[in-house]
Amino acid sequence: MTALGDDRGSLATALRQRFPAAAVIAEDAGLKEWADRIVRFITAPDQNLDLPLDIRGTAFQARVWRALQKIPLGKTVSYSEIAEALGQPTAVRAVAQACAANKLALIVPCHRVIRSDGDLGGYRWGLERKQALLARERAAVAPDEAAA
Repeated sequence: MTALGDDRGSLATALRQRFPAAAVIAEDAGLKEWADRIVRFITAPDQNLDLPLDIRGTAFQARVWRALQKIPLGKTVSYSEIAEALGQPTAVRAVAQACAANKLALIVPCHRVIRSDGDLGGYRWGLERKQALLARERAAVAPDEAAA
C-alpha cells in the first residue's frame, strides 16, 4: 500500500488497521531500493515511477490505472480524456470512481487527472497535496522544456 499522510505515526496506524495480521517491518533491505526510489520521486521527480505492482480492482479500474501511469510527468489530463482514450467516452464518472478507488498514491498518479474545466477535482489525500504534487512535477520538468 502506498499512502500519503502528514506524519509517520498516522501512516503506521493506518497500515496496521488495513493489514492487522501483518508484521510491520520498518527496515526491510529487500524493499529499501524501491522505498528510496519513491522518496526520490517525491522530493525531486524526474520520471514516472516504474515499480512492480499487485493492484486489485475491477477490470475497468485496472484499465484506468494503466492509463494513468502513461500520463507524462508534469502533465494533466481530464477524466473525459481518460474515458475517451479507453474507448468509452461516456464513462467519465466511472473513470472518476476508479481514480477515487486508487490506493497507490504517486505510483498510479491519479493526482494528474483534473476536471475538463481545469479545476483540480477531488483527491483522496487532499486537494492541497494534489496541487503541491502537480507543482513539484511541473517544476521538475520545466528545465527540460526550457532547454528544448
